[in-house]
Amino acid sequence: MNSQRFELKEEHVKLLGAACVSWNIDSFGSPTINCKRPYGGSDIYGDMIKILGWECKVTDNSDGMIDDLNQLHNELKVALQIVISAQSFKPGFYDGTRYGRDWKYYGPNNTPKRKAE
Repeated sequence: MNSQRFELKEEHVKLLGAACVSWNIDSFGSPTINCKRPYGGSDIYGDMIKILGWECKVTDNSDGMIDDLNQLHNELKVALQIVISAQSFKPGFYDGTRYGRDWKYYGPNNTPKRKAE
């Protein structure tokens, strides 16, 4: 079993809350996030900046902002699985198996818990 720890950030929660969800009619059907307009508009970076409340422009990549946005967006797969599995939008660290549905809240920080003596 391949376990991992993931930090669910406030930014993930904000982006998931703004996700444009629809119904995919293939086969039995299922909810899906719109892959062309995941946050409602066609300007994905602009939408993300607005949702996150960042004070910058899409052209301002001197501090790696586009890289940060890409990373947050790509992490939403795991973030969504955590929110569904743990039934919680609480930011912090979660432990789970790499492809599992058994995510559990670890705590607000990544420091190892002390064993009871």
